[in-house]
Amino acid sequence: MAPKPSPLAALLAPVKTTLGDPRLSGPVLLALLLYPQHLKSILPARLSWLSSSLTRTFGFFFGLGVVKLLSAKLSQWGLNNYRPDAAFVAGDELVLITGGTSGIGLLTAREFAERGVKVVVVDLQPPKEALRKILPCPLTRKY
Repeated sequence: MAPKPSPLAALLAPVKTTLGDPRLSGPVLLALLLYPQHLKSILPARLSWLSSSLTRTFGFFFGLGVVKLLSAKLSQWGLNNYRPDAAFVAGDELVLITGGTSGIGLLTAREFAERGVKVVVVDLQPPKEALRKILPCPLTRKY
């Protein structure tokens, strides 16, 4: 069963998803910057100080949202071998599997190999079945 979120987290979730999105905070910030007198005419006189605070707040959330989107895009790009598209090309991938001469490791190595991925298997035990190419990797010390 998933843990119940705290009341504060439950209250802040909509704020995080709406204000943190520059597609929402950007137009609001632009309106606040271009039409400050309109905001002051809507607010009561005793809350006129709120106009500059709102502008700063929306500016902060807009900047935060842009940084978040940029970070997500750069992470996706980096994880995809610095290619802009998200296409998985099996022939360009290389997988290192430790403990791959038997059991789950062997099954995983087979599955990757069938999909055209280059597989490197490192194990203390010799392989139980013939592999394509065997490079001895003597590990004399067990840690």
